[in-house]
Amino acid sequence: MNKNYRNPIIYITENGITEPKDNKLGLDAALKDPHRIKNNLRHLYCINRAMKNGVNLKGYFHWALFDDYEWGDGYTLRFELYYIDYKNNLTRIPKESAEWLPKFFKG
Repeated sequence: MNKNYRNPIIYITENGITEPKDNKLGLDAALKDPHRIKNNLRHLYCINRAMKNGVNLKGYFHWALFDDYEWGDGYTLRFELYYIDYKNNLTRIPKESAEWLPKFFKG
């Protein structure tokens, strides 16, 4: 990339993981997402290493804060940092990863 494109500015615009929506999970279980924390940590480590090796990274945007509608899948997937309670006025409840991420960035 550096040689062919003269060290372009890079923005990571979507980084995260999805999982199937499981209506049988209780709220306590749905809020526990150590796999997401591990995935985010692994990606952030690689981003840091790339920047130390000269990659011109100027921005990182986590995807997504909330569940959303996917054209191919509708509302069958869960996305990210906040649990959406579809049965309780779309209440947004932070998952463990939502509490972890700002602490990570603060150091």
